[in-house]
Amino acid sequence: MITINCSGLNCPEPVLRTREALSKYPDSAISILVDNETARENVLRFVQKQGRVASWIKDGNTIIISIEEDRATTKNTDTIPDKKPLTTEKPVILLTTNLLGQGSDELGAILMRSFIYTLTRSEVLPSAIILMNSGVRLAVNNANTQDELTELINRGVKVLVCGTCLDYYGLKDILKSGEISNMYDISALLLNADKVITV
Repeated sequence: MITINCSGLNCPEPVLRTREALSKYPDSAISILVDNETARENVLRFVQKQGRVASWIKDGNTIIISIEEDRATTKNTDTIPDKKPLTTEKPVILLTTNLLGQGSDELGAILMRSFIYTLTRSEVLPSAIILMNSGVRLAVNNANTQDELTELINRGVKVLVCGTCLDYYGLKDILKSGEISNMYDISALLLNADKVITV
C-alpha cells in the first residue's frame, strides 16, 4: 500500500497530494495520513468525486484514510453529497486586496496565499488575474506569492476559500447549514464561472 503523509499540511495541500497520488498510482491502494478533521473531510470529498471508495480510522492524533479501488462511494460515517462542476468559459479574477475576506488580517493573508497557490496547481486556469489596490502587494519583491504568480504567468495566465476559517474561529461545531468546503473546491467553482470574479 502507498502511504502519503499529509500531517501538518495546510489546506489545500492534502487534497493536492491526494490528487497526485491517485494520478501516479491509479491501480494501488493508498493511505493518506492527516491530523485534523477539515483535512479528512476535504480528502474524502475529493476521493468520492474521483469515483473511489475511502474509509478512515483514527489512531491517536493521526487520521488514516484508506483509499480502495473501483467504487464511487465514501464509507465509514459521513456521506458527502456528490456535486457536478459547471463547465463554462474561463473567468477573469479581480483581486483588490492582499487579504481574502474580512475578520482576522492574519487569516486573510493565509487564505490569499493558499488561494493563489491553489490556482498554480489547478488543471483549469483563469484567463487573467487583475491586481488592484493593496492586491498589488502580491506581486512585489519578497512577497510570499510572487513565485506562484510567476508560475501562473508562465502557464499562460495574464496577470493584471472553507474549512480553515471555521477551524480558526472555532465555529465548526456550530455550523448549521451549508457545506464545509476547501480551497480546491472553491477555486474550481470560481474557475468555471463565466464572469469576472471580485475577491
